Amino acid sequence: MFDLTSQDIVLAAMLALIITWIVKKVSLMLTAILTRTTEFGYRPKDLEEVLQRCYNMFPIESFRFNGSIFHRGMLVRVVNSKNVTIEGEFIGISEDNMICFLTPNSVVAQEIDNIEEIKSLG
Repeated sequence: MFDLTSQDIVLAAMLALIITWIVKKVSLMLTAILTRTTEFGYRPKDLEEVLQRCYNMFPIESFRFNGSIFHRGMLVRVVNSKNVTIEGEFIGISEDNMICFLTPNSVVAQEIDNIEEIKSLG
């Protein structure tokens, strides 16, 4: 009834590989679109909620440190008294002298008294 040659079998196998590759690429692309993240690794909806909470907890938008003025939204590099370097976006300061940064992995609050150095990255 069906006379399959070795050429038909090889062609079917190659076609199956191509279809599998296309399906896999489309699947990866859809996954990337659905779980799209921002520059800092948060989904847009989550980032808005996190930032709103941080703005409420750290309402002071600018401060002076060693002669330099830093404003909300600036990218900064902070070195604390334990020589830990934190790079992220300056969010604000609380009345308790706590400073808040949004890093790619988390939100970090640090006491101003424990900060050795702050530099602007942008």
